Amino acid sequence: MKNMSTTYFDGNDATMSGSRIILPESAEIELVRTDGKDAYLHRASSTDIRKLIEAEVKSGRTKWAHLLIEIDDISLGFWLPAELEAYCIVFAMTPFPTARTLLKESPNSRELNSHWLSRLSKKAKTKKFRDRFLRYVETQPKALIEFRKFYQKPS
Repeated sequence: MKNMSTTYFDGNDATMSGSRIILPESAEIELVRTDGKDAYLHRASSTDIRKLIEAEVKSGRTKWAHLLIEIDDISLGFWLPAELEAYCIVFAMTPFPTARTLLKESPNSRELNSHWLSRLSKKAKTKKFRDRFLRYVETQPKALIEFRKFYQKPS
């Protein structure tokens, strides 16, 4: 099953937790429950992506679009087109890198553990999933076109 949707938010705090990966319900306390859903939002962004989001907030962005892509019961959420592009670039890499490789052997384990790639489920790292994800994004679904158009306009 494949699905893509865009949700719109007002306010500087819409992206407070950076980029997110939606995980099935779990008992982990550090996860934030989504309104009315049996899923939790977990911060899982790299420093580069957090900086992109922070720059948008500092530039005065108060309107946000959140793109959610669901494939094979795996959901990935994106706050900026550049964030989606970063995922696509990494998903297309052969051989598939590790978070440490992307961080260029950074000794900071805290950064390593919060990198989006280290937070992906094992199933989302498979070549099959990555290929399906890339092919789906390449089809330019309506929600993706709307998401990109949204960020072409000033906030």
